[in-house]
Amino acid sequence: MSDPMSTLLVTYRDAIRTYLGLTGLVAERTVAITDDGRPHPAAGQQFYGLVAGGLQNNTVQGYVDATLSLSVVITLRAPYAPSDKSGDELIAKSPALGNPNSGGLLERAWALHEKLKTDRYTLMNAANGLLGGDANTRGFAEPLLLQSISPVEVRGPDWFWAEGQDDAPSGLMIRLSFANARYIDSE
Repeated sequence: MSDPMSTLLVTYRDAIRTYLGLTGLVAERTVAITDDGRPHPAAGQQFYGLVAGGLQNNTVQGYVDATLSLSVVITLRAPYAPSDKSGDELIAKSPALGNPNSGGLLERAWALHEKLKTDRYTLMNAANGLLGGDANTRGFAEPLLLQSISPVEVRGPDWFWAEGQDDAPSGLMIRLSFANARYIDSE
């Protein structure tokens, strides 16, 4: 793989799948690279959508020195929680001990941030491995860092690809924005 943005997205997608303990078709339907973070129609109760962010290029005389960013959008469907309980069940619910696939949206977002923060250099090195070549002359020199976590947003049926439905809340989403992955290429 030679494109740094695609490499970063694939590395983080695979890391989140591993963190959640997902494999095969379940992994593909739960964690995927998307253009807007919106869940696939076949997604289950939870979905993690990775979205390419920007690339800020500081190229000088053919030497690439760029910073890249990406977002992770976490969505939880809400069909099992009545509207008067959605805050307790979907936003602030404590996770089952040792189970990253449980808990409310805020807990999942923070747990994911903590895991990615802990593994940031391992992930940077994994991305460099996918890029091939010598990381001293072409690769990531600094890892992604959390920049912000959005407020929780209510999403209607259209977010979940449901047509002909009313505008009743169908789920919640939150966006984690990561930035400052420094990529250099002096070759």
